[in-house]
Amino acid sequence: MRLDSRRSLSLRLARNTAVVGVLLGLLLSSGEVSFDFIKERERINSTVSEIVGMLREQAAQAAYNVNRSVALTVINGLFEYQPIREAKLVDDFGTTLASRERPRASGRMDWLVRKIFGSDIHYSVPLFFSEGKTAWGHLEISLDPYLIGLNFFQRSAALILGIVCLSVLLASVMALMTYYSITRPLSAVSRSLSSVDTARPAEGHLQVLPGHEQDEMGLLVNAVNRLLDGFDDSLSRYRTLVETMNEGLAVFDMAGRLSYVNERLCRMLGYTREAMVGRLVSDFMDEQDRRVFNEHANSPDTLNEGHCEIQWAHGNGTMVTSILSPRTIFDKNGERISTVAVITDITDRKKMEQALADSERKFRNLFESHSAIMYLVDPESLRILDANAAAEKFYGFSRETLMTKSLADIDILSRDLLRGKISKAREENRDYHQFRHRVANGEIRDVEVYFPLITLGELQIHFGIVHDITERRKVEEALRESEARFKSSFEHAASGMALVATDGRFLQVNHVLCEIMGYSKEELLQKTWMDIIDPADMEISRTGLRQNEEGADGVQLEKRYFHKEGHEIWVLESSSLVRGDGGAPLYFICQFQDVSKRRLAEQEKRELEARLVQSHKMEAVGRLAGGVAHDFNNMLGIILGHTEMVLDQLEPTDPLSADLREIRKAAERSANLTRQLLAFARKQTVAPKVLDLNEAVQGMLNMLRRLIGEDIDLSWLPGADVWPVKVDPSQIDQILANLCVNARDAIADVGKLTIETENVAFDEAYCARHGGFVPGKYVLLAVSDNGSGMDEETQNRLFEPFFTTKELGKGTGLGLATVYGIVKQNNGFINVYSEPCHGTSFKIYIPRHAGQPVEDRKASTAEIPKGRGETVLLVEDEPAILNMTTKMLERQGYTVLAASAPGEALRLAEEHSGEIHLLMTDVVMPEMNGRDLAQNLFSLHPNLKALFMSGYTANVIAHHGVLDEGVDFIQKPFSVKTLAEKVREVLDA
Repeated sequence: MRLDSRRSLSLRLARNTAVVGVLLGLLLSSGEVSFDFIKERERINSTVSEIVGMLREQAAQAAYNVNRSVALTVINGLFEYQPIREAKLVDDFGTTLASRERPRASGRMDWLVRKIFGSDIHYSVPLFFSEGKTAWGHLEISLDPYLIGLNFFQRSAALILGIVCLSVLLASVMALMTYYSITRPLSAVSRSLSSVDTARPAEGHLQVLPGHEQDEMGLLVNAVNRLLDGFDDSLSRYRTLVETMNEGLAVFDMAGRLSYVNERLCRMLGYTREAMVGRLVSDFMDEQDRRVFNEHANSPDTLNEGHCEIQWAHGNGTMVTSILSPRTIFDKNGERISTVAVITDITDRKKMEQALADSERKFRNLFESHSAIMYLVDPESLRILDANAAAEKFYGFSRETLMTKSLADIDILSRDLLRGKISKAREENRDYHQFRHRVANGEIRDVEVYFPLITLGELQIHFGIVHDITERRKVEEALRESEARFKSSFEHAASGMALVATDGRFLQVNHVLCEIMGYSKEELLQKTWMDIIDPADMEISRTGLRQNEEGADGVQLEKRYFHKEGHEIWVLESSSLVRGDGGAPLYFICQFQDVSKRRLAEQEKRELEARLVQSHKMEAVGRLAGGVAHDFNNMLGIILGHTEMVLDQLEPTDPLSADLREIRKAAERSANLTRQLLAFARKQTVAPKVLDLNEAVQGMLNMLRRLIGEDIDLSWLPGADVWPVKVDPSQIDQILANLCVNARDAIADVGKLTIETENVAFDEAYCARHGGFVPGKYVLLAVSDNGSGMDEETQNRLFEPFFTTKELGKGTGLGLATVYGIVKQNNGFINVYSEPCHGTSFKIYIPRHAGQPVEDRKASTAEIPKGRGETVLLVEDEPAILNMTTKMLERQGYTVLAASAPGEALRLAEEHSGEIHLLMTDVVMPEMNGRDLAQNLFSLHPNLKALFMSGYTANVIAHHGVLDEGVDFIQKPFSVKTLAEKVREVLDA
């Protein structure tokens, strides 16, 4: 672009400066002329006054004297001043004394002079004498303005010319300075700006001219460069915005040819930018949309604010629906040069709108034909906007009538209360409401309304779906009454009641169940039945639940639960499964009856029955033992006695001695077996003594250590200050021997055996919780080992006679039965604690005795004591025993009176003249028992002493096997030594 000299800023500036200079000169000249004009008037007035002043006195004399010649002289003197055109001297009477007049001057400037100075300038000067105040006449003077103005204009013209020339000169100098200091640099800047690439303005930075770095021109260049940078940034942001916008953008000329398209439009239509630029916009449309586009694009009313819907042909052959919004671009003359169009892809939206339209059509069809009661309600006025046929049928009003009503017209609540109820539900984000509506016949119906707020188009309305719940309300009311009755029955039931979830949680419990279990309601509701049931009953509980699930009703089970305090309680539990409408299990309803007392009574009954059976068993064994013992012991006595007497007659080296000793051992073992049977059956005749249990055990330790062997460590833990007990010392020996032998057999190799004693006391409460215990004070004798232990089945049969776990030939099965019989015979009890592989502990509780222990006076057994010739009355119904015992006594030095029957004994006693020292009689005999015989003989021989002998006493001289006080007894069978020691003991007592 070249600079037009006519439009050059420097030339225009110079011209304007010159014009301004000329105008300024003219202005100054006009001012000076005006000022000179004022001065000229003053100068004329001053000149006229000077002339008149010189001629005033002379003119006054001429007027006073009416001297015309003098007056004429004065007039001529005035005419020396050229501008005066006419002059008169008039006296005080008005008579003209002298006058003179000069022709009026004129020329080219006459109109201007007369315009400025007027026609003539007149003066009237009164004439006074120098000291007088009376005017004697006056001078009338007229000046010619042309002569005055011509002189004035001649001076002014020269002045104006000089000023104008000087102004023009100064203006030219200023124009040159302006050109070189401003116009020329501006031209350089303008040329640089004209070469800037508008697409890349930042690359066209201006260079500051030398010498102008710090002046206004440098600031201007820097400002222009910043503007270029800003324009480049703005252009970059515009490009980024256009290229990344979500809508397509196209620029096309008035012929519809594309000059620019953005990337979004290329992706939208499936073409490259090169494939689109240069082509007509209509090339990408079908014929119909091309006409719509042309009509829209060419319409002046829609150029800048209208939009239309256009379908484009995508590159893949599909159609793209869009909204085209054109905006026309005008040049500075208002001519249309191009159009920018924003294209918004609405293909998906159109599909959604179509789907929405289909949905609304379906909704309308559903609304109209659905059997549910439906209506649409305005949320502000609550007016019914529409209702379906089901609503017409339910309310009894036509659709037109319903649409004239509001919800307040059909609800029993007032409009304000109804609106408040709906507003409250909306605040709670709740769409369900329950109302009471009045239908056409006046009936009030309970309804449940699903009342969401939906949007139809731009309108928000309530869509109501009504469910008639009148009948359900009646059922619910009946159900509430039923539940109230059930709750009352549940809470006030005499037995425990609970609702139990299928996972075992307690859902509801009554106070009776809380009392049974010992928990509060809150505690019990935090638990499951599995938390408090005895693990042993877990499986039967699960079995009962399965029976319920399989359809069984009222399943009854007796189970054990743990009370809160820790003890077990027995309950009779009846359970039924409650199912839902679909048959799904909901919960169990369970009834609990505390049967602990009954179970305890039954247990006690079973124990009593067991004890009764055991008693009967013992009685049977006792009868057997009693029946056998008498004859068997007699036979054993014969064998044992004769064997000993034969052994006494033989030398120890005699071959028969060994055989006889074996016979004696067998007889002794047989006698011991009989005594064990009697001990188990509590028929053994014993002589209890008050003793210190610690001392009794201490005396057995050496024998017990030899009995169990060296591989077993025997630990003795005596209790401090144990109470005395009353028991036969031999029975303590039997107990310890049997228990230690069993412990030895239970220990496979090396082990430990512990014997301990301790004082214990049990109250009734403890015994009630621990079966088998009896209230009272006891001395505990415990024998424990770390052997193989026993299982529960073995423990249940432990004390049965002839029951053994040992190999054949290694045990009789009477050891523990003997221990049991001894303990029971002494009013004690025994408990066993054992587990397989964890050893066994026998705990024997012997009742405390109030007396003090007595010293045990046992005769020395160093040699067989001999008789001193005392007479012994021997009574025995068995002839062999009678003959054998007679021989034994006679060999020991006694005189024997032998009788085979009580009657014979009475006869011998009466016939014998000497003293009879001792009655030795069998207890059980045909005619009378030994005790009655002794009583009869005591009357004949008051000093007679009695020694009873028997294999089975049958309670004649003993109660439950315990000898009466003061009774001496020897158990059959007996040896010679035992007989000699016992007879000597009785005679010496």
